Amino acid sequence: MRIRRAGAVAAAAAVVVITLGGCGSAKTEKVAEAVKGSPSSPAGGFDVEAAAKKADPAPYSAQMNAETYVGNRLAMTMTGRADINVPTSVRMRMRTASDVPADQAIDMEMIGTPDATYGRGKLGKFSTDGGWAKMPAGSGQGATQDFAKYTRMMLDLGPSARKGVEQQGGEPAYRLSGTLTQDKVRKIDPTLYNNMRSRNMEKIDCDLWINKAGRVVRLEQWMGIKGLSGHNIVVLKDFGVPVKITAPPASEIKPLGG
Repeated sequence: MRIRRAGAVAAAAAVVVITLGGCGSAKTEKVAEAVKGSPSSPAGGFDVEAAAKKADPAPYSAQMNAETYVGNRLAMTMTGRADINVPTSVRMRMRTASDVPADQAIDMEMIGTPDATYGRGKLGKFSTDGGWAKMPAGSGQGATQDFAKYTRMMLDLGPSARKGVEQQGGEPAYRLSGTLTQDKVRKIDPTLYNNMRSRNMEKIDCDLWINKAGRVVRLEQWMGIKGLSGHNIVVLKDFGVPVKITAPPASEIKPLGG
């Protein structure tokens, strides 16, 4: 029974990761408030509106660490580096938890570009046999969004979305929290909008933490998938110059094989 349950969790986690972006869908109550950090002292406060306005629009990169929980179980992790303020440019490793059955487990290196997603490794019963499999753009790797647009949309929700300053990664960060409609998401993120529609997710529940430079340093999202609650936590840190991720050579692209 434990193995069968772990397989169901893995399947749900894969769906949760597909919706991963600037925010996520929520049909369930938020949980795990304790992981969000503790409020900072008044001296650490800052004007989040001013920070968002002064955010540098130039491309940069960030270390991205993501965890996906289904119910209260860690189901999947994603770690890697992504370029921000550019079309999709990300390289990550995606792995399911150790208790997932071998024929449903995922251990894939993912490259995301504006045109396609490439995966190398094991996807359930299938393997790329050392090469890269080509998939539609945005598949699985958690497409990097234009965080500035999400920040602006959250600020436009008004005072109720402004939760104050908390400590995140050793620095003060302002938390914005609110619910967004499908219509609002459609205007800034058509891919996520289509994912929501196909999965009957009517709304988005999104928390963003913004540092003094106006950059997103953490995001969280919640959703209901097949009767299970999903929760994504994404931390962005170690900002630097763009890494300019590119597609693998055509000679290394192979079909998924069983």
